[in-house]
Amino acid sequence: MIEFFHQNAPATVRLGSIGTALLAVADAVVRVRGFKSVPDPEFALSSTLLRAALGLVVGLTFAWGIARMHGVFYWCWFAVSLVIITVVLVVPIWRLVSISAGIGAIAIGSEAVVIGVLWLVTAGLLLAPSSIRAFWHRG
Repeated sequence: MIEFFHQNAPATVRLGSIGTALLAVADAVVRVRGFKSVPDPEFALSSTLLRAALGLVVGLTFAWGIARMHGVFYWCWFAVSLVIITVVLVVPIWRLVSISAGIGAIAIGSEAVVIGVLWLVTAGLLLAPSSIRAFWHRG
């Protein structure tokens, strides 16, 4: 019988890996749904499906690697998440203090809000002290 989770994975790692898998699926769904907004349908079909499939495979691979407590997947996810958190915190502040007329507001759709909340919950779980400690000791 194949086990998805490592036997010593704490609950935060288990839930975080589920969140990572859900994020991969949600991203693929949003990419496929955005297919209609691309002007060239022939190019859009191949590029949209390829990007969605590739994103899904990479996301599910990371979810599996985190669930199995493989450090390389977790630490790569950790590094990328720190960059994303920094960008999410710095860009709005930069937009507020910037005087440039070329910087406008960004419209956020309902999918972005759902994915954003899911990512925040997943990041909270995987950046929790128990998750970091588990991967720190495991390697």
